[in-house]
Amino acid sequence: MWVLIEHRGGEFEEASLEVLTEARRLANKAKLGVSALILGDQGLPAAEALSQYGADTVCVVEHELLDAYTTDGYTTVLAGLLREKAPGTLLMAGSALGRDLAPRLAARLGTSVVSDCTVLEINAEGTLEMTRPSCGGRVYTTFT
Repeated sequence: MWVLIEHRGGEFEEASLEVLTEARRLANKAKLGVSALILGDQGLPAAEALSQYGADTVCVVEHELLDAYTTDGYTTVLAGLLREKAPGTLLMAGSALGRDLAPRLAARLGTSVVSDCTVLEINAEGTLEMTRPSCGGRVYTTFT
């Protein structure tokens, strides 16, 4: 299970750290590892600090397309990495970056994206279930 760790101004974004903590909880249930994925270093604090939020490993990806955020650049680099490594699950925060990047990445990879999830759980079969509000918040829909 991979988690995209956003960073700005040399610090990790709080929303990404929250997602990483949730990934650790889910991974424990599914007996999976958790990898924190950092796109572009930019003088970040020691990546080892991410272990306190649940990361087993940290992968820092450097590429000229990652020097500044662009949808196409990040999508190109991340799609290539996901095709090569096939982690199974990539979680990211519902931030502006996540909302911009996730659907484009899903389209590039020919997969689906579930956004605005309020509940994540591992079911009895070990599959990730994602629940989100729909119909103006009156109904909750669960996806696997």
